[in-house]
Amino acid sequence: MRERALGDGGTPLLSADARADELTEQLMLAGFTSHKKYELGDYVVVEAEVVRPLSADAWRELYELLATVSAWGGKWGLVSKRHGLTAHASIKKTSPTRLGRPGA
Repeated sequence: MRERALGDGGTPLLSADARADELTEQLMLAGFTSHKKYELGDYVVVEAEVVRPLSADAWRELYELLATVSAWGGKWGLVSKRHGLTAHASIKKTSPTRLGRPGA
């Protein structure tokens, strides 16, 4: 379980780069590894390796974190690789947003 929810105690309005850093930190706290952050066009992209098998709680945690990206107007996905999955989240640079989960 994460120590805190996305955006708790942070700056209320953050750039895409700061949101990507926050997401990367939360993915690491949730136990996901091999994080990458890079720019691609109008997006900042975060990637994390998802080693299978995952417990139901780990899947739920991952989907909750990735759903936050959707709430920010970004996009996310899972790509199947030979030894697991790669989760990727694309956060649009042009729209700073308030952190937090939908409905929070």
